[in-house]
Amino acid sequence: MVDEADMVDAMDGICKWRTGGADSARASAAGRGLPALPCTTAVPGKIGVARGGGSHILGGVQIRVYFFSRGRELAGCAEAVESMPPGSCVKELLEKLSGRFPKLAELGKSTRVAVGLDYQNGDCRLEEGDEVSILPPMQGG
Repeated sequence: MVDEADMVDAMDGICKWRTGGADSARASAAGRGLPALPCTTAVPGKIGVARGGGSHILGGVQIRVYFFSRGRELAGCAEAVESMPPGSCVKELLEKLSGRFPKLAELGKSTRVAVGLDYQNGDCRLEEGDEVSILPPMQGG
């Protein structure tokens, strides 16, 4: 479970990349010894945008995934970029991520997923340029 301090860190990171401070959020992750994967440059105009836009990569859609708190530790990075077939949904992205980052299975089914600024279920269809946040279980204090 995540304590209140981790939740504040996670929300601070969300706010930074949502408001254009992605470089600060990445630097913060790197300062904690959590590497960002290649191709993690900020996408101008995509921060805080509801959904869509961007260019297609190899016939698929490019999805930027952000890991927070325990999920970031298990994935070994703060963010990743996945290319998904057009029409893919959140559930399919999570399956692909579990293959790439097997340790994420430790989080179980209580992980929340946000697409853009809204929490979504597994049936949510992903669009080019979507930003997906993986939020592990949290507890307050």
